[in-house]
Amino acid sequence: MGIGKVIKKVAVGTVKIAGTAVLGTIGTASTIVEYLGAGSNIELLEGMGHGLKSASFNGVRKMWGAEAKEFDHSAGDAGRRKANEINKEKEKLLSQREIELTQAEQCGHVTSEYANLQRSKIEDQRNGIRRTDAELNKDQTGVDRPAKSFERDYNVPLSAAKNRASDEPGVYILWLNGIAMKCGRSSQTGGIRKRLQEYYRLDYDNRAKEGDCWAITEDNRDDVVVSWQCCPISKCHELEYKLFIKYGKGPWAQRAPNTCEDDSWELLI
Repeated sequence: MGIGKVIKKVAVGTVKIAGTAVLGTIGTASTIVEYLGAGSNIELLEGMGHGLKSASFNGVRKMWGAEAKEFDHSAGDAGRRKANEINKEKEKLLSQREIELTQAEQCGHVTSEYANLQRSKIEDQRNGIRRTDAELNKDQTGVDRPAKSFERDYNVPLSAAKNRASDEPGVYILWLNGIAMKCGRSSQTGGIRKRLQEYYRLDYDNRAKEGDCWAITEDNRDDVVVSWQCCPISKCHELEYKLFIKYGKGPWAQRAPNTCEDDSWELLI
């Protein structure tokens, strides 16, 4: 890509950030309408609020399009910086929606079931802007704490673990009939608890969401037990690699970390 095209794309990205602020304001205001409608069971009011908010956030997504990806892959250092700015603005918008949703739930304007459904939708939107392993490894939050100061637990039924586990990042093992079926990590928003809730709700990946529950299903989810260890977000990859070395890939794992040069954190499960 020529330097002229790069400059043009950077300028377009700047305009889109300003557009996000406008659309985000519309989405925030319409949240109030939606929550009032949900709290009072006025279907029309709730629908109006949801429609306005959906339109505003859909507008943001359409406006960005594949812009972040295009910057990241084609425009060199300047483009990657602009891609990071774009992703930060998108994440800021999604985080604001989560805050509003929590406040509405705490005030009793929406049910927990409704709130959890909306959080799942927010996370679906966030999936496209997850931080890379390289970015996570640079996050040194919590590395000054000893490994044993983080939460860990062993052989807890999934039905209980989904609410009992910490919302900190970490790694986990899914067991069924004494066999380690899968080792994994949860290094994104919501930590271990959110990941286990996804498993129990059977929306842990696109196949499960479509009804093709190839791993955890309605028939076996109450027989699944979980062990987990929380840790700094920068240590998740290292501990996941150590889990695969210790327990193997397991029949439910679709991928496995190929290598990890770090050996700085103790595996405790």
